[in-house]
Amino acid sequence: MSRSHKLEEHIQLTHNDLRIGMAGIHLDEYVAADGRQTQGVVAGLWLYMRDDPQLDRQEWVWPGSRLTIGKYAIEVVSVGEGAVEIVLTP
Repeated sequence: MSRSHKLEEHIQLTHNDLRIGMAGIHLDEYVAADGRQTQGVVAGLWLYMRDDPQLDRQEWVWPGSRLTIGKYAIEVVSVGEGAVEIVLTP
């Protein structure tokens, strides 16, 4: 079952064995899902798995980004002032 979460800067989301931190919201260039070079708002996500630290990492994300870590899929819905909205699917 997918769940929507709002990540606020410097506050950690904990979901079972997954922890997600977010910071560094700023304007930057990235390659959108359709392959176009785009300028927009991006954010840093810090991903941590409690029992599998080799999966821990930091990723820069923007609206439409999709990540996986362990058994979780993360879709970034929006990046705005002080917050990132994600959909988390176990």
